[in-house]
Amino acid sequence: MLDRERLAANLNAELELPFVVKPLGSDRVEVRINGLDRPNGFSVQAHEGMQLTFAELRLDSLARELLDAARVNFASTGQRFGELYAAYRNLGVNVAFRLNGIELQPSQVDLATTQWNTLELDARVLRLTGVDDEAAANVVSAVVALFVSLLPLDAGTGAFENESFAEEGKVRYGVSKSYERSRSNRAIAILAHGTKCVVCDFSFEDFYGAIGRGYVEVHHLLPVHLMDGPAVLNPLTDLVPLCANCHRMAHRVDPPLTPLELLAATKSIRGSYAD
Repeated sequence: MLDRERLAANLNAELELPFVVKPLGSDRVEVRINGLDRPNGFSVQAHEGMQLTFAELRLDSLARELLDAARVNFASTGQRFGELYAAYRNLGVNVAFRLNGIELQPSQVDLATTQWNTLELDARVLRLTGVDDEAAANVVSAVVALFVSLLPLDAGTGAFENESFAEEGKVRYGVSKSYERSRSNRAIAILAHGTKCVVCDFSFEDFYGAIGRGYVEVHHLLPVHLMDGPAVLNPLTDLVPLCANCHRMAHRVDPPLTPLELLAATKSIRGSYAD
């Protein structure tokens, strides 16, 4: 049986969103973002088969606003969606995207000729152990990250705070002028690189136990404030996991130290203590 608390902790750490996990049976759970309530939001249902862990998007009965927002935004979000789709598949998460019941590659969608009646997203991954909560977190985060990337909710922090769906189902989105950071990029970086600091190998879960499960800070090798403007980042090559101490030390100078420079600094300090 899936451990709901562990699954929620992994998802909260990966996507930095407040998830609520509810059991639907011995091998199935429903995952929702707290604040996106029925009947105007969406959920992801995850369950375990014989060898696979599977997750699928479930739009609520009055979530037409979300589907319309995804369609309208696809002109600007389609490239990003396609990159996430490819990244997850390259990392071993088998994601599928169906529009109007037909499975498509994201690049095949032509908004000029396509009416979005239904949208389906699902993901599956081979489970290595009998009950693998990490596998469940991977497939759920893939589905959530892909769908959220189609909406004006993917970047920034606090996008759901103090915002809600109106009774009639109209969606209100928050606007931020701060530097925005993508939750889906963070999820892929953690899936690809793990949650141990690349400089000192510190693990929050090893040190703090359950409360640190799935947590790590994600460092931009090219700082956001030094970018010429909004840019597409590759979470496999542009982002790395750092513990809080190493992250803070990297940013003690501007531009920040690279992980290799920071590692060299720690080795020189250790060497001086040894002397």
